[in-house]
Amino acid sequence: MSGVNWGYNQGIPLAHFFNVKEWLMNNHDLLPVYGNLIIEGGAEPSGSSSLIPPLRIGLLGGFVANRTPYPLDYESLSRYTVQTLLSILVLSGDREINSSHICGILWPETSADKSKRSLYTLWSLLRRSLMLPDKQCPYLERRNSSCRLVGRYVISDVQTAGELCDKLRFDCRTPDDIVRVARQLQTVYRGELLPGEESNGLILRKRWEWRNRVVEAFAHAARLLYKKGCYHEAIWLACSATTVDPAREDVAMLLMRCYLAVGAKAAAIQVFNELRQYLMVQLAISPSEAITTFFNAIISDEELPDDFWGDEEYADAAEDALRGASASD
Repeated sequence: MSGVNWGYNQGIPLAHFFNVKEWLMNNHDLLPVYGNLIIEGGAEPSGSSSLIPPLRIGLLGGFVANRTPYPLDYESLSRYTVQTLLSILVLSGDREINSSHICGILWPETSADKSKRSLYTLWSLLRRSLMLPDKQCPYLERRNSSCRLVGRYVISDVQTAGELCDKLRFDCRTPDDIVRVARQLQTVYRGELLPGEESNGLILRKRWEWRNRVVEAFAHAARLLYKKGCYHEAIWLACSATTVDPAREDVAMLLMRCYLAVGAKAAAIQVFNELRQYLMVQLAISPSEAITTFFNAIISDEELPDDFWGDEEYADAAEDALRGASASD
């Protein structure tokens, strides 16, 4: 993870990040997305008169960390391994994660004793970077064999994005609701999960999972809008899905169908050509027979099946795999 950005470069503008409440009051449409950032006076733990300001962490589009009014120890937090450890804890949600499992993720080829010592040192650095002025660190908990990021005091973009994805897939039914939540998801999903990471197995797997989760949310919403006759809105969401993952043939076919619905045959053909070029250049493969047949039917003005929506079986399988992997973490 290279290039640490200590404020959101999308969504909440950097210049307003330290005055979130005022900015939200002037941007009412984003209240459902960032409303949980408004914590009156912070969170007050039982048995203590001190107030704990929320720790804000972003992993989508690059590592982001911030806290106000007490700044973080950026010298410690700028270390690559410290960021990785914090990211692992964020991706675990509010759940405890076994210390040995963390060691295996961070140092897969190192002996157990050495990796445990390294984790002890790394945990101390992370704790130092998040400490409050009174030298306490309520954001972290560690027991004999487990570690945990205390969710009560943490706000992460992955948590917010997950909630919005679920809303798009399972709660939104009217076009207005679909468009509203989709805009919120576009704001939160700033890009790939920790794009600078190239070797950590957990991060790479989670990146794939989040990419597919967001694509499925946009694609599902696009199908609903198409069925309701909101073709231009469906095009917008299908384009959003292909932007997240240009290699998804099922989404490309969905976008082609959306363009055909508004009489934009040339645009539908362009979608196929861009997909074919991407697959050949990036993956050294050719488009599948299914989408090629569909493309040939378009250029030949053949009748297309009315019940075509893209490969929904593939989408359902991807969602099931995603849920299964998340449940096993």
